Amino acid sequence: MTVKVTKPEINVREKLSELDKPSSTAGEELLRAQTHADQMALLGNVQPKNMWINGDQRIWQRGTTQTGLGASTETVVSDRWRNYQNGTAGRCTWSQSTDAPTGYAYSAKLEVTTADTSVDANHRWNVAYRMEPAEFEHLGFGKSTGLGFTIQFWVKSSVTGTYSIDVYKNGTNPTCKRNFTIDSPDTWEFKVMTWPHSTFGVGGDISIWIWLQAGSNYTTDRGETWTSSTDGRAHGQSVNVYSEVGNTFYITGLQMTPGNHPDGLPFERRTYSEELALCLRYFERYYPAGQMQIYNESSTSNHKWIRLIHAIKRSAPNLAGTSGIIGAGTNGLGTISTLSIQTASVKETSIRVGMSQSGGTSNAIYHFDPVPGVAYFDLDSEL
Repeated sequence: MTVKVTKPEINVREKLSELDKPSSTAGEELLRAQTHADQMALLGNVQPKNMWINGDQRIWQRGTTQTGLGASTETVVSDRWRNYQNGTAGRCTWSQSTDAPTGYAYSAKLEVTTADTSVDANHRWNVAYRMEPAEFEHLGFGKSTGLGFTIQFWVKSSVTGTYSIDVYKNGTNPTCKRNFTIDSPDTWEFKVMTWPHSTFGVGGDISIWIWLQAGSNYTTDRGETWTSSTDGRAHGQSVNVYSEVGNTFYITGLQMTPGNHPDGLPFERRTYSEELALCLRYFERYYPAGQMQIYNESSTSNHKWIRLIHAIKRSAPNLAGTSGIIGAGTNGLGTISTLSIQTASVKETSIRVGMSQSGGTSNAIYHFDPVPGVAYFDLDSEL
């Protein structure tokens, strides 16, 4: 005698929803993921979640306040984040602020100091971030399949309305834009936007632009898919933060993650030392101690100073600025009149700096006297 037993089909998702203890938000998002790649990204197996550095605005090596920013300039302000302007007559101040949403200590505050109410076609003002190819190659740009990505942040502004954000691929020039709306003035709001995978080629680095002002050259009608045209990168932008002196724009919690996560993900928190180490790859403000040794090489005025640097740089660094070293006294040799990098390489962890002076004995060792904690020089390897 044969007994045939059958079982009814069940829907696993429905059964999970009937459990007394429902799955967590993260678990539900994992169940909703449409592709294996998105699931792996959610589980954190692609790489550390946040592809951006200093998104919580903790690191400001160049100083926590920079004033008079404007004209046709692109200036790194907080580490890795920059103020970009073109054509506009507006001027602003960036500063590190302790006004931040719950869970964050700092934000970047942008405040208008000179208004621009006559917005010409080419005027623009952006909060910008640049990424080198090694930071996003796992997304599979230019391949038939790959990962989309999610951008999220906290924002507060005195100017309500629609803002644009676009991702611009340097080299091959494809762009893809999104819009977000600030609904209430002077209120912290959380924004999340997703981007599809791009089949356009790799080319150069990526720029991300959050638009605060946009002339008509940038606001022509376009869709929200990847396109080789750079027109309409701020299509839908309705606000001009430069419209009035005193207008403010705050931002923090900036995160870019592989995969599409329409509800956003918890912000990836690195330790201060980890975040600083990532920043040092691109920029380092070096503070020498007092009585630093220098040596005189082969002539009476060929002084050299070899210093260890704290991180291997992205590229051979440039000497971007000095303070308190030019004019510093040396042991019987007068004062330093110029400073220049003699040798630098992307793989070196030390750097040789030349000093122009007028005396000394060949092959002798001397010292100079910068003020500890005050004198510095800058090594710049930014994109």
